[in-house]
Amino acid sequence: NGQFNTYFGMRLMQVSGEIAEALVEYSNSVLDALEIVNGPGHMEVMMVADGPCLVEVGSRCHGGEGSWCPIAEECIGYTQIGVSLDAYLRPAAFDEIPMVPAPLTKFGREV
Repeated sequence: NGQFNTYFGMRLMQVSGEIAEALVEYSNSVLDALEIVNGPGHMEVMMVADGPCLVEVGSRCHGGEGSWCPIAEECIGYTQIGVSLDAYLRPAAFDEIPMVPAPLTKFGREV
């Protein structure tokens, strides 16, 4: 349709390389600045010419009506929903979740 911001889906990306690491560092600084320290977070960040740029942030799980859950489970072994439940019901399991996801075991995309 020619619209510049048409949504074409999502691709789960591995945290590796200079750009991905800069995006994670920036995202963590945003969460710190907003004092979001408990619970899940959803953030959209774009990499622009002069660095990361915040699009939106919310202290909530990723949207999409949960359609991303099977993809995350297959690719990284857990989901925000499961980890959120672990924080309350299985604290030891929650403490095992790394601050930065390990390398992907599979690649996934939502279209």
